[in-house]
Amino acid sequence: MSTYSKIMATPDAKNTLASMRIFTTFANANSEVGAFPLTVPVTVLDRRNGLRNLITRYINSKPNDLFVFNGEVSLITAACLIKLCSPVQRGKIVAVDMVLRVPKTAKARLAAWVRSRLWTQVDQYIHYFKDLRGFSHHYGIDAAKSDYVPFKANLFEEANARKDKISLAEGDYIFSAGRSLRDYQTLIEAARINGLPTALLFTSQSDWAAHGTKLDLDNLPSNVRLIADTGGKQGWLEGLQGARLVVVPTLPESICASGIGTYLDAMALGKPVIITRGPGADDVLTDTQARFVAPSDPEALAQAMRQLWDNHHAATTLAKNGRQYALGLGDEQALLSRIFSKALNSA
Repeated sequence: MSTYSKIMATPDAKNTLASMRIFTTFANANSEVGAFPLTVPVTVLDRRNGLRNLITRYINSKPNDLFVFNGEVSLITAACLIKLCSPVQRGKIVAVDMVLRVPKTAKARLAAWVRSRLWTQVDQYIHYFKDLRGFSHHYGIDAAKSDYVPFKANLFEEANARKDKISLAEGDYIFSAGRSLRDYQTLIEAARINGLPTALLFTSQSDWAAHGTKLDLDNLPSNVRLIADTGGKQGWLEGLQGARLVVVPTLPESICASGIGTYLDAMALGKPVIITRGPGADDVLTDTQARFVAPSDPEALAQAMRQLWDNHHAATTLAKNGRQYALGLGDEQALLSRIFSKALNSA
């Protein structure tokens, strides 16, 4: 039985759906809710004046309404505050893909405590990872209110169009990219150990630092080079296409799915990937789809890089399995279908 049929078979489901409205910050959501065959009205909230728009919509919401947020912590918090202070029942709050960091300062810990109290008003969390220990410990996010949905490759269309032309695990260098909580220092030390040609897609140190990534670019080994990120999709695509394998090193302090878009893009393009263990990695993938290494262990990472570089059979097998997984997740509409299916199931 389809998800839609299951929903329609529940008591009073037809009446609930008939009176339901969906408000969302997912810009590409539409009246069909992705590939989900429902006639639920969908209103996309304008992010440019998000708070004002949200307050107006939420104050006038009804109990059957769904507010589905695409990771906007400030909007989620504001909706929770309105809901907490409202004398009547308001719409349900669904928080998708909240990107949170470990609070390190007294001010950050106080903010996390305040948010954790307000976020008790969230009706449902949807995550792209399963390991919620960090979220639960630092922000009190309830695993019983949480659902997992797999993310998607941002380069799905490009990779799917080339799937019959892609040579698995072929390329001239090891590639790494992304800016959120990346452990490039460990990767550089690993490259120093094994001597393999390694390239990092580089924006700027200030940009990296703003996303929790810090790296001393002085004294880089001769086998490590920086590729200037000019923005847009083309540089990202070219960097991945020219690589033999891709490394996604993340810091041990990461408590959410850092690097998930990078490794799914790499997989979709037929590249074997090495990923640091943590949320969004070994909690959602198997060791037949990716190679995992412990955090902050340059020797283990150097060995994994060398093994996949030298063992073409192991690399191509990993790449084949990874590509099958990534392409099987579908495009953005498939992701929206998964998200709204989960939200409607819990409504």
